[in-house]
Amino acid sequence: MKRYAELYFCLTRTLGTLQREVDDLLKTYGVSEPQYNVLNVLQEAYPESLSCGDIAGKMISRDPDITRLLDRLERSGFIERRRGSPDRRLVFVKILEPGMQLMDTLREPVARLQERQFASLQDSDIQAVLECLARVRSRIEESALTPGRPAHTPSFVLAGAR
Repeated sequence: MKRYAELYFCLTRTLGTLQREVDDLLKTYGVSEPQYNVLNVLQEAYPESLSCGDIAGKMISRDPDITRLLDRLERSGFIERRRGSPDRRLVFVKILEPGMQLMDTLREPVARLQERQFASLQDSDIQAVLECLARVRSRIEESALTPGRPAHTPSFVLAGAR
């Protein structure tokens, strides 16, 4: 049990360190990590539009206030939103040319940062980590689909593992 807690906290600390560096880089370009994530999702879908629900489902980390996030991107001219037809409750989002240009501008600096962050790892190390994390995610997703099992571990359970 203690090994699992140690692994969990090591992964969490490492992710925090990686994200701080990405956040610092993205701030110099005037975007946050969640905004970058949305633009990345939309760029992959281009030229198609995606619903807000589709965007939320494809994001790396869940943002509880996707509407406000989209508001900022729209004000910056990176995306456009339009109501669905015939269901006006649906909102579809599409990346615009300035958003595409920003993502093109960010491609190289983000790639250099990631290369620097993981430079101490060999290709075989990276492959092993990817495979291990895929197994962990798969197990969590499988258990979330099992009737009677919680879809996530409540934070109070994790706090007790320390």
